[in-house]
Amino acid sequence: MGPFSRQYHAYSMIYADEKAQNANYGGKIFLPPSALQVLMNKPDIEYPMMFKLTNPVLSMSTHAGVLEFTAPEGQCYVPSWIMSQLCLENGQVIQVNYTTLPKASFAKFQPQSANFIEDIGDHRAMLERHLRDYSCISKDDIIVVNYLNKDYKILIMETKPNDAVSIVDTDMNVDFATPKGYVEPQKSSSISIPKRSNAASKKFLQTQEAGSPLGTPEIRSKIEEHLINEASQHFNPFTGACNRLDGKKKGTKAKNNQIVADFSKYKRGIPNYDWEVGTLNYIRASEKTSTSISDTKFKAFQGKSSKLRESR
Repeated sequence: MGPFSRQYHAYSMIYADEKAQNANYGGKIFLPPSALQVLMNKPDIEYPMMFKLTNPVLSMSTHAGVLEFTAPEGQCYVPSWIMSQLCLENGQVIQVNYTTLPKASFAKFQPQSANFIEDIGDHRAMLERHLRDYSCISKDDIIVVNYLNKDYKILIMETKPNDAVSIVDTDMNVDFATPKGYVEPQKSSSISIPKRSNAASKKFLQTQEAGSPLGTPEIRSKIEEHLINEASQHFNPFTGACNRLDGKKKGTKAKNNQIVADFSKYKRGIPNYDWEVGTLNYIRASEKTSTSISDTKFKAFQGKSSKLRESR
């Protein structure tokens, strides 16, 4: 007896009964009961059965497994993505040939939109779960997966050892190509950079990443406060407070007059090379014992006044 080869009228599963609609996102077809009777009489049939599906008009083909033999006679229910892959309309003729495929060792996939990795956290696990509904895959096929009621198209870029392989009971290595239309985000500093920072400070901050001392907002704020305190001990032109002759406070606290931390002058701590194993060193901050005159803040137009001429 020759190999199994039949022609059927193909219909998308979305137009079939509810059982077929649930299999629309898989890689298996529904054949009529007569196909099972013919296949059971062939001695060299391997399970699970796999078939080569061909559009005889355009000579386009792919591969699929079989889920049930419950389709009406003369008809074949096919997942909608296979109908699109073979450019088939409902009712058109499809050629179905029984075939055997080698077990897959490798497959490479490319999502056709960047939303696949943006919307799905563990896309590898999701795809692995979806491929359980497939018996085989073919190179250049664009399968469709559904996740949270949203469809995602995935191109099968490469399969090994052949262009069509079985994925049943096999260890297959999987790789993902960059999604179509995906733009790699530009590497930028994980910390904010003050607008008035000088060029050296900006260059230094741009090299800092998350995990570095300056990458933590809490640590960065402490370092910034320390740098400002150090800078305030020296003369800084065009900085400081200002006072108005009329005593009003409007415009006296302009941001442009404030000292900005120069992070390019930040230096990491030096290790204690004299430290001995088994010892603990505690560094305690010294408390201020007295308040010097220099610590007193200047207050404009305040204080005591004296007259040279005594009042009568």
